[in-house]
Amino acid sequence: MARRLLGLAAPEARGVAWLYVLLFVLLAADLAVPRVLGGVIDALAATKALPWAGVALFLGLSTGSNLLKAIEGVYRTRVSSAILARLRTRLLERVQALSFRYHDRVRAGEVIARATRDVERVSPFFGEFLFASVDLVLHLGGAALMIFLIDAWLGAGALLASTFYLYLVWRYAVPLRRKWEEIGEVYDGVTTLVQQSVAGVRVVKTFGAADREVGRFEGRADDYRDRCIEGELLWTKRSPAAQFCFWMVVPLTLAWGGLQVVEKRMPVGELAAAILYLAGMNNRLRIVTRLVGDLETGLASAGRVFEVLDSAEALPLPASPRVPEAHDGRIDLAGACFEYVDDQPALHKVDLAIEPGETVAIVGPTGSGKSTLMALLPRFYDVTEGAIRLDGVDLREWPLVELRRRIGLVFQETFLFSATAAENIAFGRHDATREDVERAARIAQAHDFIQALPQGYETMIGERGVNLSGGQRQRVAIARAILSDPEVLLLDDALSSVDSHTEMALQKAIAGAAEGRTTVIIAQRLSTVLHADRIVVLDEGKVVDVGTHAELLGRCSLYLELFKGQLMGDPRESQP
Repeated sequence: MARRLLGLAAPEARGVAWLYVLLFVLLAADLAVPRVLGGVIDALAATKALPWAGVALFLGLSTGSNLLKAIEGVYRTRVSSAILARLRTRLLERVQALSFRYHDRVRAGEVIARATRDVERVSPFFGEFLFASVDLVLHLGGAALMIFLIDAWLGAGALLASTFYLYLVWRYAVPLRRKWEEIGEVYDGVTTLVQQSVAGVRVVKTFGAADREVGRFEGRADDYRDRCIEGELLWTKRSPAAQFCFWMVVPLTLAWGGLQVVEKRMPVGELAAAILYLAGMNNRLRIVTRLVGDLETGLASAGRVFEVLDSAEALPLPASPRVPEAHDGRIDLAGACFEYVDDQPALHKVDLAIEPGETVAIVGPTGSGKSTLMALLPRFYDVTEGAIRLDGVDLREWPLVELRRRIGLVFQETFLFSATAAENIAFGRHDATREDVERAARIAQAHDFIQALPQGYETMIGERGVNLSGGQRQRVAIARAILSDPEVLLLDDALSSVDSHTEMALQKAIAGAAEGRTTVIIAQRLSTVLHADRIVVLDEGKVVDVGTHAELLGRCSLYLELFKGQLMGDPRESQP
């Protein structure tokens, strides 16, 4: 895990190298100060006069060291922040690249937790451990060597004590990582609950469930708090033992060194220098206690981040991408099968050819496979058997970005971003001019109501378009699809949220937008597809029949049943 984290620092290798240069300079200054101060004490004892040269050297080293530490701290933050920003970007890129299967399985709150909390907990590895570990080893070794030059027994004792200290700390750290991995799982639940409560705040308020949701959150937050306390106690109960073992060296140093001073075998300044070196070693070892705790926490979080980066649930990219020369928008399904869950087919052996420029409607009862079919066409999922081809090329051979550029999709559940109306329409084409945006809005029958908004096209649309009606959101989404100028237009029950009057206007607008394009429409309301070139009837993942409205009324009992059921009255007809 640590090696993989080090790999992330490679692009900042130059900055890391300069930080190590500063670190070595600071280390030399830190190791020189006790020796200089010891020399000042010995000179004062011998001459009874203050050696100003030694004092000036001590002050110069201390001041220069503090200045360099300030510079090093700023530069270290800059380097570590750049590494973390790159890690967050990679994580977001991976999340976007993962297939819908991954997002069907993993909760949004869990992904948010890994992109925020877990990445932040990796920060100490780059901000501290990457540099402090080298400083620690070199300072402990250098201080022990300097003490050894003063007295071999004192040096051996300091080295042995610090080595034993590091062994205990590292041994205690192993269960700490397991504990923080458990805590990370609990935090996922907390984040997921917050995300769901905020996203579903209207439902919560409607059913008067605010107190219950707060109670659920308190329960999970309390569990997370208790787990965190357990993790801290696991560490704080054990680290004092390691500190006690090292501090036993201090009285032994004083006793042995004091005896050497009394017997005139060691100057008092050298004993003072040895004590200062021990104090410096203790300061470093106290940092180790915190550093190793942060490291184990960070490695546990890094493991969770790398789980996302290493996920194999991404659509495989073609080894030799193909883009057909002809761009007609012909779609062919040859024995297409798909399963969300093993042995539970959502589509089974679907054979269908959709001609360029043709408008085809897909109808059927709930659960018949209509939305599944629509999700396969832009390759949100791959078929489990058979093939789907666009302009004669298997979708799995297309460059994914190019394939999605050729297909405009309006989802059944409209999602709008917290941005202006113009920005939402131009989401798929950032180079679009205002004229392009307005032209698409007019086709989608959205221009008039957008113009009536407080700031027109510059009006901020709330998150998920909450300040627009369902029909208005859908028309903005249709304008967004039209603006991308796709060869294939997919409408996943896109007219379900509009009233009859708007539906008629949109039917006319979509007919104009669909001219020269292959158009596939999923519909619950059969009134929206009566004029389609062909209607495909699905049931239990299979094609039951294909034909025009008149043909299907005469020969397809399922279509007739659906049509008669809607003639009895569809409450959606009265939706605003």
